[in-house]
Amino acid sequence: MTPRKEVGRERYGLALILTMAALIFLMAAPSGRWTDVIMLALLGGALFASLRAAAAPESCESPVPS
Repeated sequence: MTPRKEVGRERYGLALILTMAALIFLMAAPSGRWTDVIMLALLGGALFASLRAAAAPESCESPVPS
């Protein structure tokens, strides 16, 4: 169990800002190929920021035994 001091120390603000920017961009931007590239970059950045904030391990073991 996580000690009480450590609870809530994650920083998800950047992930929230990138996700909100992606949604606003999606609603405002015209459809086109460049729009898809920018959306991919924004959402990829949000995913990366979420994983950094959650302190996810850099590698995972496969749940299926080999």
